[in-house]
Amino acid sequence: MLLPPEEVEKVTAQLEDNVLYTFPYYDTGSSGQGLYTRYFIEDGERMDLIYELLQDTRHPSYGYFLRQGHTTWPERWSAVGNSQIHTCYTGIGGYFIKGFGGIRPDPDHLGMQHFIIKPAPVGDINFANTGFESMYGNIVVNWKRMGEAANFHIEIPENTTAKVHIPAPSKENVLEGGIAAEDAKGISFIGTEKSTALGNYIIYSVQSGVYNFSVDKLPATEFPDPLYAGENLSMIGRMNASSIHIVTEKDPVFESFKANDENLETSWKSNGSENEWLEIEWVKPQTFSKVVIKEQGNNIHHYLLQYWDRKEWHQLAEGSNCGALKEHTFDPVSTTKCRLFIEKSSDKPAISEFEIYVGK
Repeated sequence: MLLPPEEVEKVTAQLEDNVLYTFPYYDTGSSGQGLYTRYFIEDGERMDLIYELLQDTRHPSYGYFLRQGHTTWPERWSAVGNSQIHTCYTGIGGYFIKGFGGIRPDPDHLGMQHFIIKPAPVGDINFANTGFESMYGNIVVNWKRMGEAANFHIEIPENTTAKVHIPAPSKENVLEGGIAAEDAKGISFIGTEKSTALGNYIIYSVQSGVYNFSVDKLPATEFPDPLYAGENLSMIGRMNASSIHIVTEKDPVFESFKANDENLETSWKSNGSENEWLEIEWVKPQTFSKVVIKEQGNNIHHYLLQYWDRKEWHQLAEGSNCGALKEHTFDPVSTTKCRLFIEKSSDKPAISEFEIYVGK
């Protein structure tokens, strides 16, 4: 990171806030994607943040490719156009091997005879099976979470060594083959390392062989609160939508995040006119009692306001017309999702702003 040391903390906090709250979309393009990959894996070591971005399936992104049924990389994030197999975005492979699996070269010993293993069990991922065929043999890192505990199966080829990082609160939480890891054959305790994404790593020097580490309790971590101090809670959430009316393959124009950009001249526009929805999703639960809808035009004929209780949608309000300014107030609710469900519209509905407030 090319920053003065005194600015690193501030810039890192802003990037973290952008990913979690103010712009939680993988909207980088092919050039920026490569930089994102390297930063989140090698420098920033924030696989927890990139995992949040990879959850997005409703806005042009990797998740969007999968939802559209693609098995190759389209050239455009919009997945529209003639070029449906391209090499622009293949950098995501690094997230799996170097990131979630944690198999990386050691910058002090290039060549993979001495390498680093630093797995990242972040988010709600329950397991990862990763491998890398080095010139010395196959390196394997397979891990599985069971509630607060986890197992790590690691294979280190002959004539190599690895610096192995195991996420755990302390070395007392780490076993290998049923005994304290530092007492197991071929393993030496090195120290510990704090991690924003994983909480804490216990570090070992490990000789070639096959190992089964177990951790009885993974470190607890929590995302920070947003930097935003305004009243509109939609400004700290991800906008999702049932569909997007795409204008061109290079510029979709009507993405869902246009409905919380504080610009009345832009909007989300659906690709249909019935049973379409616009949703806001938060990393942390939010409590609110007021919703403001600003429609471009006057096409909506019937809609529902709903909130998610982790199992199903519940109705907050309904209306027959929307227009440029529609407000709904109700008893406070706490949730991670709120959506506008448009049952009927005379044309493709367009929402310029979908605002959420605590209310009076």
